Amino acid sequence: MSQPPILQPPAPGVAVPDGYPLSGLTEAQRAQFAALQALVAASGNNAAAAEANAAEANAAEADADAEADAADAAAFATAECLLRYLRAAKFDAAAAAAALARTLQWRREFRPHAIRAADVEPEARNGKAFFSGFDRAARPVFVLNCAITLSTDPERYLRFILFNLERGTALCPHGVWQVCAIADVAGVGMFNQNPISVTTRLADIFQNHYPERLGWICIMNPSWYLWVLAKLILPFIDPVTKQKINFSTTTRPTNSNTAKKESSGSVVARVDESQTTAQGTGGFISDLSGLMSLDQLPVSLGGTYEYVYDHSVYWPAFTKAVGL
Repeated sequence: MSQPPILQPPAPGVAVPDGYPLSGLTEAQRAQFAALQALVAASGNNAAAAEANAAEANAAEADADAEADAADAAAFATAECLLRYLRAAKFDAAAAAAALARTLQWRREFRPHAIRAADVEPEARNGKAFFSGFDRAARPVFVLNCAITLSTDPERYLRFILFNLERGTALCPHGVWQVCAIADVAGVGMFNQNPISVTTRLADIFQNHYPERLGWICIMNPSWYLWVLAKLILPFIDPVTKQKINFSTTTRPTNSNTAKKESSGSVVARVDESQTTAQGTGGFISDLSGLMSLDQLPVSLGGTYEYVYDHSVYWPAFTKAVGL
């Protein structure tokens, strides 16, 4: 019998250090953080003045969206958020402020915070993507079943992934700001995937507007077709993010020179043939036990937790867990 999804971190939880989130920073890094705070405050004041002028010039127009966007910007630019941007910018306050400004502009235009659960729920029904389990650092784990991600509406699929990223961070316990991901690519082929442009757009959005959000990602059961896609996608991924990408299989080849047939009939790419493509990544790992306890991982992915996606159970549990 299938168990419910794991949407709460296991005990004993996270030990949050004193002075979080600035604990562990050097004096120079703290100075850059203070400089970033000042830049963001100044930018916010300028933006508020511009919005006030626009509202006065167009007072008859409804401003509910503008108010929601302003509330999102205020909620988004937390100390944790500023530190994420600062880390991504290698503690250059000016560069971090510029990157954050671009993100806030994108959020006003794309409005990921306003994506409604009901609008993207059709994408969730077949279990193509869901949260369940936490890694050893209490970070929530997002599972993507890539062989069934093909959508009749690729734009809705993109918004579904962003909805999960926006809302899934609510599963993070205090002191945790990253999520992790497992992408099972068993059975992936050229006829069951969304356009490559969707994947590259998601990669671009993730890198530019969710910096330092990814703890790690493991690509499970890579086939020859995965390496074809990887050659197209990996060049667009920055080196820091690329190092967080690992590869594994639920049934490992017996040696690096032997290809092994899976039950689906696809061929697992030989490790030696994939090394060139995988350069710059975290490489191959034998299993996920070093990243997460196996009792947090579904049996289908090599764990011991008996979990099979059931939309009627998962969707209400997830939306409740993230406060919707």
